[in-house]
Amino acid sequence: MHLLLQRPTKGARELSTQEIKDGLKKIADLGCIFIVFSGGEPLTRPDFFELAWEAKRLGFAIRVYTNGYLVDEIVAKRFKELMPFEIEISFHGSRPESFDRLTGSPDRSIASSRGSATCGPTISRST
Repeated sequence: MHLLLQRPTKGARELSTQEIKDGLKKIADLGCIFIVFSGGEPLTRPDFFELAWEAKRLGFAIRVYTNGYLVDEIVAKRFKELMPFEIEISFHGSRPESFDRLTGSPDRSIASSRGSATCGPTISRST
């Protein structure tokens, strides 16, 4: 399942929390064992952890693809409790200057990556 956040077209809406939970159940019933939460940025959904816990309850091995911008101490602690199979943090540049041009905030993502390294699950970094 892909939590995709993009600008909605006129008249469109995002799936509700319950609609996503229903979709997770259907996918689990089909025998899927891995699920990736990505985006856009999945952590911008206020219900992200509720959905992730539902996926865990259903038996999914959870991967989260994030830019790390929203990973602070509180989010890192929540990830430690959830224990996803993997968290991948994307770096959109090899130097802070190029990363900053693309994302607007290199220090935040780099700091998030360092902090999230202690949150429990496997952390991978991609460029």
